[in-house]
Amino acid sequence: MFQVIDFNYRRTATRLFSNIFVFLLFFFSADLGLSQKKNVDDWCFLSTATIGAKQFLESYPKYDGRGTVIFILDSGVDMGTPGLKTTSNNLQKVIDARDFSGQGDVSLYFGKKGSDNVEKFIEHPDGFRLYNYHLLKNQPVDDEYLIGYLDEKRFKNSRVSDINNNGRYDDLFGILAFEIEQEDTLIWVAYVDTDGDGHLEDESALSDYRVKYDTFQLRGGDKNFDRRYMTFALNIFPYEKKISIHFDDDGHGSHVAGIAAGYEINNQQGFNGIAPGAQIISLKIGNNTYDGGCTITGSIRKALQFAEEYAQQKKIPVVINISYGIGSIREGESEFDFLVNNMMTYNDNIFICTSNGNEGPGISTTGSPAAANLIFSVGAFLPGDIANECFEANLKNDKIFDFSSRGGELNKPDAIAPGGAFSTVPPFSNENFMQGTSMAAPQAAGAAALLFSTTQGSSISEQVSGTVIKNALKYGSSPLNGYNYLDQGNGVINVPHAFQLLKSYSKFSSKCHISYDITTECPINDTEISSSAYWRCSGYFPSKNDKQTFLVNAVFKDSVDADQRANFFRAFSLKATHPWLSPLKKSIFIKGDSPINIDIKYNHKMLTEPGLYCGKIIAYRKSPSALNKSSITEFELLNTIIIPYTFDFKNEYQRAFNNRIIRPGDVDRYFILVPNEATSAKIIISPADNKFCDVNCFGFTPYGYKDFETRSITNKQQNKVVQIISTENLVPGIWEIDIYSDYQNDKKSHYNLNISFNSFKIKPQVITTFNYEMGQEPKGNINVTNQFNNPFYGFGKGEISGYQKIRQKTVENNDIFTYDFKPGPDVERVEFLFDLDDDSFLKLTDVAINIYNSKGTAVAKDALTLDKGKIELNYFKNDYYTLEIKAAFLYPTVGREWKIKFIEKYYLKEQIKLKVYSGNERLFKLYPLVPKDLQLVLEKSPRIAPDGFKIFGKVEFLDRNLLHKEFAIPIYIKTM
Repeated sequence: MFQVIDFNYRRTATRLFSNIFVFLLFFFSADLGLSQKKNVDDWCFLSTATIGAKQFLESYPKYDGRGTVIFILDSGVDMGTPGLKTTSNNLQKVIDARDFSGQGDVSLYFGKKGSDNVEKFIEHPDGFRLYNYHLLKNQPVDDEYLIGYLDEKRFKNSRVSDINNNGRYDDLFGILAFEIEQEDTLIWVAYVDTDGDGHLEDESALSDYRVKYDTFQLRGGDKNFDRRYMTFALNIFPYEKKISIHFDDDGHGSHVAGIAAGYEINNQQGFNGIAPGAQIISLKIGNNTYDGGCTITGSIRKALQFAEEYAQQKKIPVVINISYGIGSIREGESEFDFLVNNMMTYNDNIFICTSNGNEGPGISTTGSPAAANLIFSVGAFLPGDIANECFEANLKNDKIFDFSSRGGELNKPDAIAPGGAFSTVPPFSNENFMQGTSMAAPQAAGAAALLFSTTQGSSISEQVSGTVIKNALKYGSSPLNGYNYLDQGNGVINVPHAFQLLKSYSKFSSKCHISYDITTECPINDTEISSSAYWRCSGYFPSKNDKQTFLVNAVFKDSVDADQRANFFRAFSLKATHPWLSPLKKSIFIKGDSPINIDIKYNHKMLTEPGLYCGKIIAYRKSPSALNKSSITEFELLNTIIIPYTFDFKNEYQRAFNNRIIRPGDVDRYFILVPNEATSAKIIISPADNKFCDVNCFGFTPYGYKDFETRSITNKQQNKVVQIISTENLVPGIWEIDIYSDYQNDKKSHYNLNISFNSFKIKPQVITTFNYEMGQEPKGNINVTNQFNNPFYGFGKGEISGYQKIRQKTVENNDIFTYDFKPGPDVERVEFLFDLDDDSFLKLTDVAINIYNSKGTAVAKDALTLDKGKIELNYFKNDYYTLEIKAAFLYPTVGREWKIKFIEKYYLKEQIKLKVYSGNERLFKLYPLVPKDLQLVLEKSPRIAPDGFKIFGKVEFLDRNLLHKEFAIPIYIKTM
């Protein structure tokens, strides 16, 4: 889940608040069919008025999603939860449930009959028995029984380890499956020993869930006091000798389902999701024994293939919600991105929406599959009056959540929706309120179902495809003031306006044309090509004598023949959203499958002040005068230019932004260009004198990766935070430093921000040896030159921290890599740092990382949001441990390989201290361009590292006044 799943983004993740989040909302646009006064939801714990769904259903009560199926690809959906039982027209809400994660798979074996005194049993090959099979109402036609059991121990690393809530964790739940004759046909049924007593005479026959919607719960605790935790369903695969049990042991998927299509949530009349008439199919893709419910190899592909085949066979509108994802390292170029694009291309009746990710507030943080061009990606925002009602906030405007991922190289997100809700969760969970872009995506899924409902049985149904629905939702959205396109896309989803646009689109939609493929120069990408112009290049962008050229191709359905392609024709009017960019032609046309060039110029005189400039060229359809031309948007060309603050000799490589004022819920962005030869950056955030302050600071690399996030800086203790970006992390380019004021602040914050750079030339750059003389402390020497014009006055100190080894591994035809290790008695902490090969990462949907003890219990769990990450083990015994890296490939691993590098680090309990001297002085000055020799002295000799390992540590140089690190030198010693 896009975790904050930290798409962990990670898995589109979810933030949880202890408060109950109440959603109230108003819209101010009469022409969009929304009330001009505050429109309060009757049940505001899950806002439907925010995106206009409530207002739309008041006008069109039968267009409530009926006739549409929403597929929830997530952690599972608990169909026994109130709100997920029936639709608004009294149909079954969850009509199918499949587990593609393998978490609920139970192997079946041919059973052997036997008797124990007076009781008959079927015996499993390993000796497990189920008694009184002969008393069952149904008996097999061929006298053959398949037997298996669900072992509760497999849940020990899941969120719910006691699945029948009886205080034990080692129960066995037997399953007997066989074929019976029913109404002149043969079907398979299964009996589950739900109370785990080994007897079946008190159990009922269960069919595949989709047949009769059979469910069961596991019993064990006192029903007067103990809740039954989950609703289970099953599917029988006799030829695979397997039963697949479906459940939601996380709660994320059930919560998402309730937002999209819940009906009478908590049995309360009128408390509904966006599309209460839509039906749901749950496709479990996440295995919750891994952090954040990571996917496994093939689970997403199989789930999407299942949804695609369903849409093709049933020929009904299908909405797919993916509140899951990981980070993008090459936006739009992952195998996941390609797959969902292809699905939208080849299936008219499929609409796919996804969470945009939870890696904000920096730009260029859109995840995968949100980066896919054709699917609808959704960011998360907070309506202002909701925050005021629920959190005693004092917002005057709606605010985009800080965690919501932003666009950059791509024109994403497409729109935004409320990013928090109270919704349906299984009985084991009390987390009814969740927050994240995971919660925004199902609002869009429900909105799409509403629009699909309007086409059922109408003459326009054949003209309305998933891409048409996407365009209606995207271009019908209402922008928020104060935010750019990278923050919000086209704005807040607006169902009434989207419905009006849908009617216009349907009149002129083409049966052969789907969308447009747009490419332009984008130097920050490895390929130097993207769908948007994104200039984050030391302040450079095309000069007044140059132009930005976009190449636009029509995208056709696969079934379209050559003549149909040749006869395709569209004409457009081009308009700019901002005065600093303009198209060289105001009118253009595209004919056939030949691409067109659209040339754009930037006005340099309007692009001088540091900051973020974001604008679009919008192509409107030229159409008969009877239509509102400006309402029919065909495509957009996004242009982003970043002018950074520069640091040089003239400003002494530092800038101060003092007495800055920021409103609650806002983000202030500072783009800073790293000067040549800089070896470290220092960011100091402090409250302005005697004024209220409560802010956080984020730092993002030139490629949109979050490098740091500080603690809160408040005026209560007059505290300040000093953040150092060290040499190993200070990549060249334009960094983004963001200041964020929490929306719950009751007043504006006043802060000071100081940014400075240092440059120290150090010889040697890495300390690899010390000199040893009998009876003396080990010593070393370095030479340091301060290359910038800011004198350093301070001292140096360091330590030998432990020992480490860099390992590189190529894994072939397998998605799991394991490594066994045993920390010694002198070790305090173990750390593994990972760097996954870029090409390998683009093939994946997840990377789960676990550390298990010798009993198989996960003692540390994490997942990679991007291609780099780490995991720590802080508490351990004298035991063997196993590091497991599970790479979830989109496609099977056969014939594939993936590469990973990791650093295995052991931190010692007794660290050896190091002092730095200039002559005999601990305090010293480093003047500009004056080299200085310094001596390093260890307090004692370090122990010899194990074979193949290097001793590691660091020497830090701290400013005398601030006592914060200015720069550091690593220590790596192979042998002593």
